[in-house]
Amino acid sequence: MVFKSRNDASAATGQSVRRYHLVGVDRRCELLFHSMMRLVADKTGFRWIHDAETHDLIVSGPRADPSRRGDAIRRSFASFTVGGGDDCATLRLDGMADVLRSVERELPRAQAALAVTAKAKTTTPVAAPEAVKLIRWPDAALLAGNPRLLKLATLLLSRPMTVDDLARHSGVEAASCAAFVESLREAGLLQANRPVAPVAATRRPGGRRGLFAMIRERLGLGEALS
Repeated sequence: MVFKSRNDASAATGQSVRRYHLVGVDRRCELLFHSMMRLVADKTGFRWIHDAETHDLIVSGPRADPSRRGDAIRRSFASFTVGGGDDCATLRLDGMADVLRSVERELPRAQAALAVTAKAKTTTPVAAPEAVKLIRWPDAALLAGNPRLLKLATLLLSRPMTVDDLARHSGVEAASCAAFVESLREAGLLQANRPVAPVAATRRPGGRRGLFAMIRERLGLGEALS
């Protein structure tokens, strides 16, 4: 059941909308929970509406499938009740408002992490043709308080690194490293330094290096002038 019409109309008051989905409860508890979520709207920072398809919060009752996963923040049905049980008769508006406010504080970090993950899924996890280095520390919004992103930023601030270097030194998967590097690039925070590949010295039959071989080595051109 989706309670959109009444709630979407009330969004015209200027209060931002967030969406939730309730799973694993009986019909009576479902109807009561939806009704109380409408009543609690003026006690939270956002207006929460029910949406079974797209949601920021999943509320899981005792019958919910434990293997079900998703990108939304999760809270148990019991966290909304007095005493932490599954009896919907113990739902209280103040307690529900407290839980929703805690979710609202968590949302910015969760959404930032989700954006990095989504970008990682569309980024080919291969080494960049150039090493990159941070020119200054990123804004908090880019790091989202994520310890893995903090580690990546620290490494990139110390010296130029390719995506493969970053993944190897941080232990973070290459796709996430590539997505983070791209976010920093879009923010104008990176300085590119193309790495010079090791040059194999070319030697004359007598064992001495030729003049052109030494020039190629000094210029970092490898066999490009051959």
